[in-house]
This record gives sequence, structure tokens and C-alpha cells, in this order.
Amino acid sequence: MSDTKTKETKETQKSVCPDTCSCVKCDFTKNLDAVKKYVDKEWDLPCEEGELADFVAEQRSDYGYERGLMVEGGPLRKIWKAFMDEWPELFEMEDEIEFLRGLESEVCG
Repeated sequence: MSDTKTKETKETQKSVCPDTCSCVKCDFTKNLDAVKKYVDKEWDLPCEEGELADFVAEQRSDYGYERGLMVEGGPLRKIWKAFMDEWPELFEMEDEIEFLRGLESEVCG
């Protein structure tokens, strides 16, 4: 894609995605920003029922199974991974999931 085309696409995206936008990427970004604020304040992930807890649960599950927004190589997966790397103590379970998936593929594979 040419630089001109890329610039036009970014400008179009800005005009299409105002603060009230509800596209998948904007929703993900807004929710992740809210989760980051929660974690900065509480030093924990939101776990009580609600929009943020549901968002975190969905991203963790999708990340582990490489589905939805968390497909391998996807841009939102990279953003989520960076967040997990920033707070590794909150995401110890992901390492366990990867380990168990490896065992499962050896046994069932």
C-alpha cells in the first residue's frame, strides 16, 4: 500500500471512528484502557460480573485458544500480549494453559 493510500486510510478511519464508535478495534481499545485503569488502581484484574470482567475473561480464553480477536499474528493479540507482559503476575495462568495444551497435543496428537 502506498504512503498516500495509507495516510488516506488513517484519515478515513479517524473520521469514521469518532469517540462514539463501536467498531471491534475501538471497543477493544476502550475496554483495554478501562481495564488498565482498573489494574493501576486495584493491582488486580476485574473479576466481578460486569463488562470489564467479561472482556478480560473473553480475551484470556481467546488468547489461549488463538481465536476471535486473538488469532496468531493479529494486531489486537499483540496489544493484549504487551498488556500481559506488563502485568505478568496477573496472567500466570496463561503459562499453565500453554503447558497443558502442549501435553494434550502430545497425548492426543
